[in-house]
Amino acid sequence: FFFSSRRRHTRSLCDWSSDVCSSDLAHFHYVMMGSALIAMIGGLHHWWPKMFGVMYSDFWGRIACTLVFVGFNVTFFTQFMLGSQGMPRRYYSYDQIEGMAETFKIYHHISTGGAYIMALGFVITGIYLLHSLFAGKKAPANPWGGRSEEHTSELQSHSDLVCRLLLEKK
Repeated sequence: FFFSSRRRHTRSLCDWSSDVCSSDLAHFHYVMMGSALIAMIGGLHHWWPKMFGVMYSDFWGRIACTLVFVGFNVTFFTQFMLGSQGMPRRYYSYDQIEGMAETFKIYHHISTGGAYIMALGFVITGIYLLHSLFAGKKAPANPWGGRSEEHTSELQSHSDLVCRLLLEKK
């Protein structure tokens, strides 16, 4: 409902000959990336010690999280501003847009800078997660202090479960 109502509201600001305006692009990415991808990465961090039996660097995790958060908002919030000024999508040249080309260029440069910041955060995330696999500290049985069964079980990681199941079959 929210997506469709937002789309109807912003359509009046955009060129009707285009499919979607920049506000639609920003809203779609806020919903899909902000809720799905970032939540998936948060879940990966939560389950990492249980899946692999090692801890990742909390310091680098905080830095990467900050970079992704800032980069995400800089990238897509400027798209809301572009849409509110009537920037349509799928234009290959600013020469097609009269009057606002310089303003649109500035916002697109800011948005691109935010995308680079966000990409840096994702690269750092990948590096410290891979590093933890080879040089990470052994994870405690209950790294987050949870009271649910999966955190109070004896098994440290998935590999322990596989080894136990293989030994039981023999």
